[in-house]
Amino acid sequence: RVIYRALNIPNIKKITVRCPNTIDYDKMTQAYLINVLEKINNTTCNKVFINKNFKYLIRTKVQKKDGSLYHKDTNIAALIKDRNLEYYVFSGKENTEKPIEHISQLLAQSMPSFEPDKIKGFLNTTIGEIFSNSNNHSDQDKVYFISSVEIENNQDIILYVSIIDYGTTIAANVRKYFNNQNISGDKCIDWAVQPQHTTRQGSGGHGLPMLIDYLIKTKGILYIFSGDAYYAVNKDGEKYCKSIPDGVFLGTSVAFKVKLNNNAFILLCNEDNSKIDSITLDDI
Repeated sequence: RVIYRALNIPNIKKITVRCPNTIDYDKMTQAYLINVLEKINNTTCNKVFINKNFKYLIRTKVQKKDGSLYHKDTNIAALIKDRNLEYYVFSGKENTEKPIEHISQLLAQSMPSFEPDKIKGFLNTTIGEIFSNSNNHSDQDKVYFISSVEIENNQDIILYVSIIDYGTTIAANVRKYFNNQNISGDKCIDWAVQPQHTTRQGSGGHGLPMLIDYLIKTKGILYIFSGDAYYAVNKDGEKYCKSIPDGVFLGTSVAFKVKLNNNAFILLCNEDNSKIDSITLDDI
């Protein structure tokens, strides 16, 4: 927000983004920062500059690729050993089935299930609708996708996923849908994450609610930033939806993390794949 405000002040000719050399950013933060900063830099007539140390710190660890080149091994052990973080740019709907299938396989591998095919279908619906939302609800044809598998606390295997588009925000779509420009950003997001709520014609509205339900049951974490509001679910299953008066994200970012190992949940979809039910193995 500070950068965008400064861009509107005529006598400011140059904006430089710096960082301390000693900060060790985690991979997801690195990818998010370089993505956002390059977006700003590429749309502001080269008025914004990234400190060379900052740029080197991130770019040596983050590789940007075209979505058509996407290929990931679904072997969790191999992914842990791969220290490179790659983020992909998908144009339209082309090839987005590749990361959807990849994430679904990783999550399906991590949990016991009485009906693995239904679980895979649920995961495809959940992750798939996030990509679909980015393609269909925004006015941009590019989606930025990042995933990484990391070890935390020397034992937890964590999957990180981040999907970003720089198109029309959730609030803008909801306000247009209701023909009401006075709905606050947080109320728009809160409406959008409810089951069967969608601004699209036809079916939809299951993906985000199902993902939220899944992450609550598996003690995952979710963040959605869109416009001047955000929605979050913490590891205790608590939900937050708030406006950000002094901030703005020019698009929509959906990011979540979930543990892949020692997943003690059995997840079952209902018949129409609109929600999931679960029990822990300790309760059997």
